Amino acid sequence: LGTLHAEGCLWRGATLLPACEPFPTPGLVEAARGPIVEVLRGSRFRDATALLERILARLHQVEGRMPYISDLCARAPRAVVHGDFVTRNLRVRSADHEHRLLAVDWETAGWGCPVSDLAQSPDPDSRSWARVDMDAYWSVVRGHWNDVDHATVLEWAVCATVVRCVSMVAWDAPILLSDWPADRLVNMAYYDDWLALATDAAGWDPL
Repeated sequence: LGTLHAEGCLWRGATLLPACEPFPTPGLVEAARGPIVEVLRGSRFRDATALLERILARLHQVEGRMPYISDLCARAPRAVVHGDFVTRNLRVRSADHEHRLLAVDWETAGWGCPVSDLAQSPDPDSRSWARVDMDAYWSVVRGHWNDVDHATVLEWAVCATVVRCVSMVAWDAPILLSDWPADRLVNMAYYDDWLALATDAAGWDPL
């Protein structure tokens, strides 16, 4: 991943990649919050009220930090990004006694903010995340990005994890308004835990 970010700009055709949307996506917190607020206006999930209100409180906490996160990401170098760097899209290729990491599913690849690829999985068993070795990553990019230090790279990973958690809430929250919401409500309990871990890693005050 470090090689992709640091040296991808040297690849022929890199300039033909589409520009990625700003990271984090503008309006992300509201996209996650809106459906939950609407659910709480009804009586469908009375037993889950405490969980959903706690998620809203976490989203409010993230919203207060979002200008800082957006500024941090805006100042990051532009790079070739995979866009969906998660376990299910990674393979290890062995040939001639060497092992190489092979990333597949480049549908969302583009030219943009490398922070988007750095989310750290709170769940080691999840195939919807990866867990980048940030020291190894830093050992590669440090020779290419003179204006970036180790502490900043670690902060990128923390912010990417928070944004990823909010994104997962935003993906599933609208389905709570559908006719088949039960499994998404289970997911919300996971997201609540993961957001707590992510904000704790960021050093934010606990709720």
